[in-house]
Amino acid sequence: MKFNALETLSEKIAKHLEDKIVRMEIKSGERLVEIKIAEELGVSQSSVREALRILEKIRFVKLMPRHGTRVTEITEDYIISVYDIFKELVGLATRKTVERRRDSDLILIKKALNDVEKSSKNGDLYPYNEAFFQWGITCLKAAYDPLLEEMLIDIVPTIRRFQYISLIHKGTDKMTNAVKKMKYSTECIIKGKANEAYLNNMEYLESEKNSVLEIFREHYAGPAQ
Repeated sequence: MKFNALETLSEKIAKHLEDKIVRMEIKSGERLVEIKIAEELGVSQSSVREALRILEKIRFVKLMPRHGTRVTEITEDYIISVYDIFKELVGLATRKTVERRRDSDLILIKKALNDVEKSSKNGDLYPYNEAFFQWGITCLKAAYDPLLEEMLIDIVPTIRRFQYISLIHKGTDKMTNAVKKMKYSTECIIKGKANEAYLNNMEYLESEKNSVLEIFREHYAGPAQ
């Protein structure tokens, strides 16, 4: 993402930094220095400080008094915990989406799926990553449960971070398999098959968790103590 200094809202700075963390241009555990970021982006230090608070809310960084700000470290336990919680919430959302979706929602869900398919065919990892979660959020909105939506959207950035790591190592094969799963879930939502959609999503997320753990252990975990 190219940062435009003319759009220096804290949300824009946060999104800029979030993208760099997802892409691993800013590494797990790396220290973020407010004044350095402000100078690089041509913005005020107070705007950067507020952006870091936004990132702290989605657990991308940790603000430690007198010790500065660091990117949240990825650990095996953290991956397992986040995916297990995410799965439970997605399962509930899936059933509610199938039960409550309207015809207008189906149009948006199909369009979101089409965007995923396009990015997958182009082999564009980051656009695919964004389109994948946009499809998920579009489905979530059709559940018409504001609290559930808020809870899931709060976790999505971290899952995006994990998924991008997986995509870097698995590439187009992973995208192709995921698109098949998404198409089936979409069909189930259209046909009102709540249990089938639920099982399909749970199977995919469990597989994705195991894939991320495998990659983390092989490429990112430190040596055993």
